[in-house]
Amino acid sequence: TDGESVRVWDTDSGALQRTITVRELKLKALAVAADGARLLWAGEGAPPQVVELETGRPILSFQRHPGFVSALAIAPDGRRALAGGSDRVVRLWDLETGQLVQSFTGHREAVTSVAISADSATGASGSLDGTVRLWDLEDGREVCVFEGHRGKVNAVLFAGPRGDVVSAGEDRAVHLWDGWGRRPRATLAGHGHGIT
Repeated sequence: TDGESVRVWDTDSGALQRTITVRELKLKALAVAADGARLLWAGEGAPPQVVELETGRPILSFQRHPGFVSALAIAPDGRRALAGGSDRVVRLWDLETGQLVQSFTGHREAVTSVAISADSATGASGSLDGTVRLWDLEDGREVCVFEGHRGKVNAVLFAGPRGDVVSAGEDRAVHLWDGWGRRPRATLAGHGHGIT
């Protein structure tokens, strides 16, 4: 995306399949559902919205967030989505009804990234405050706070068969967190610039 359009590519051939124009939204975040049929997007001053990937036709809009949304993730089961942004709150949305399920607070600065575990039960969020936080998506509890970055966190994800948490940021390092421990199990450093 260039903020004004979304380009959909065929991953086998590398061919451009279609372009969806979204000029008025000034897109900040995108997520594609595992079924490949839906896209979740959010823009500056626009609430998150679920659209058909094939046509760009809106299916569902969520309540507007204060500020702007800069991070989105759709659960692997396709039922819920996480959104985070400038207001420091991570929100869990129901993708069938558009209703807010939970709000998670704790970050001291804007949320820059969100992810959902393979079992769709745990959420992760990274922030400009340098922390990664894990959330129980069923009961709304903050499960753990990882504090190993020196600078803002730009990316967070769940990886591997154990669902390890991986984060990267402005400190030019990738951290692999030891399960639910609070210290990195491994730090991969040596990048020349911050990692996004």
